[in-house]
Amino acid sequence: KDLEGRYLLANRAFADAYGASETQMLGRRDVDLVPAAAAQFYSQRDIEALYVALHHQGHGHSVEAWDANGDLVGGCYGLAIGGIFCGESMFHRATDASKLCVMALVERLMAKGFAVLDCQQQTPHMERFGAYEIDDVDYLDLLAQHQDPRSFS
Repeated sequence: KDLEGRYLLANRAFADAYGASETQMLGRRDVDLVPAAAAQFYSQRDIEALYVALHHQGHGHSVEAWDANGDLVGGCYGLAIGGIFCGESMFHRATDASKLCVMALVERLMAKGFAVLDCQQQTPHMERFGAYEIDDVDYLDLLAQHQDPRSFS
């Protein structure tokens, strides 16, 4: 915790980042969560349910920021595949909360022996951590070199 009572945690509220509880998401499809007429507009729910299932299998992970009141104010999430963490998304409800989570994620990945953080997009924030673009051939080489599983926890 910092002096204002804010803190970071990993994997405490993975499904909450999607605005639904695990019980509401796990094993459900978009048509189970919204009226059938609207289901075609909510195909994202299938992806969310998939990520929650991957979290339960030990592949999906999140780093969350919480305020002093215990409210989720930011985070980032993605998939651990061997020694590579594929970042999927980040969100914030408080200024820079997601950036703090990325910093905590980088620290955790380094401590756990991960070789690559795939951040999908080159941004000035990610560049501060040494991010750089690579071509498809080099990416496939990295996937092949770092297949051995690592523990995120």
